[in-house]
Amino acid sequence: MIKGCKICGVKDSDTLNYIINHPHPPKFIGFICNYPKSSRYVELNSLKKIIKC
Repeated sequence: MIKGCKICGVKDSDTLNYIINHPHPPKFIGFICNYPKSSRYVELNSLKKIIKC
């Protein structure tokens, strides 16, 4: 088992729910909300909806 791992670049609530409910979830989950050129970029309003779930 990897301890203290991080998953970054989550863009949708389905992926976030899968990660959170996994038997071995990561210690950290990251979102790209400060670099619009990234393919993993998520706008702040969308991020609010994603983490609301």
